[in-house]
Amino acid sequence: MKKNFLKILLTVISLIVVAGVVWFAGFGRSSVQVNKIEDLGQYRLYDLGTQINFKRGGDSLKYIDLKNGWGGQEPEYRCTVGNETLVNLYIPESSGTVLKLHVYAFGVFAEKDLAQNVDVYANDQKVASWVVAGLDTYMATIPSSVAKDNKLTIKFVPNSPYCPVGDNRMLGMAVHSMKITKPVAGKTRVRLSLWLKDLFF
Repeated sequence: MKKNFLKILLTVISLIVVAGVVWFAGFGRSSVQVNKIEDLGQYRLYDLGTQINFKRGGDSLKYIDLKNGWGGQEPEYRCTVGNETLVNLYIPESSGTVLKLHVYAFGVFAEKDLAQNVDVYANDQKVASWVVAGLDTYMATIPSSVAKDNKLTIKFVPNSPYCPVGDNRMLGMAVHSMKITKPVAGKTRVRLSLWLKDLFF
């Protein structure tokens, strides 16, 4: 019993130390790096994992520019408008890193169609072709070679922008939220699960 207690205690202490090192090396260092940047220009500062909320009262305007193909505020979302819609982000420590884009949205399309087809680009490199129908999470993997100087431009290109009755805009997607994450490698997840199993079972 005493041996198991010491094992758990050492594990907890190790996790705390590792968390501290990760924060200092990643988030802490990123903050210092960003503070040295005087002007991000068209790019908006973004921390990986942060969910951008496009509903009324959300924080979408902190991360987007309406002139880049975004519609006005709806109760639960903003629509992409026109032939392309951009999101320009500055993501500290993202250069040379595989990223994952998650967009919670639904398609805007004519009744004769089954969905809105949307091509997704990251820094002008095509990373996905989505068939956007009902409200769902649509994802794309962004290769490590794409992000340069921590700058990332996401571009949504609907193949058939649609103008609903009573609206003079050509719409593609109605976006509820989006976020960019750094995926955990499969081998790391397996090692972690085996370690936890060995520890507690």
